[in-house]
Amino acid sequence: MTAQECQDRYESIYHHRKYDDPTQELSVVVPTAKDEPVSQSANGVYRTADWHEREAYDLVGIEYEDHPDLRRILLPETWQGHPLSLDYDQTQPQIVTFREHANPLQEDHRGEGTDADTMFINVGPHHPFDPRRAPPEDGAGRGDGRRRRTGHRLHPPE
Repeated sequence: MTAQECQDRYESIYHHRKYDDPTQELSVVVPTAKDEPVSQSANGVYRTADWHEREAYDLVGIEYEDHPDLRRILLPETWQGHPLSLDYDQTQPQIVTFREHANPLQEDHRGEGTDADTMFINVGPHHPFDPRRAPPEDGAGRGDGRRRRTGHRLHPPE
């Protein structure tokens, strides 16, 4: 399921594909009025429509009647507007509190006492430390301005 905003209407597009023969496809386009983007939820027929309709609501702004849990799924609840709608103002500042942005599955790793306002952020790299990629501990270089790399070659062997 996808959704889009056209100049004169909104559209919810339901893609159907036969598992036995993926070449057999059917797309159903459900138009919705531009002034009131509300459509009937397909969740009662297709359980997977739950998350897709939430995404369409979150990013495009289409509301789905009889949806069991229509709320934002990708953006925080405090977000103003819908980023994929045609009239969305990208220059509008957004305020996202730490509580809204916190990972509910992970412990709070903020410091205690005077450091309670400190937030730890992983700035990358997003892989475990690999000692083969670390610079040499003695700080010695090659003498030609290039850093010595360990664990792999900079150039093919001569």
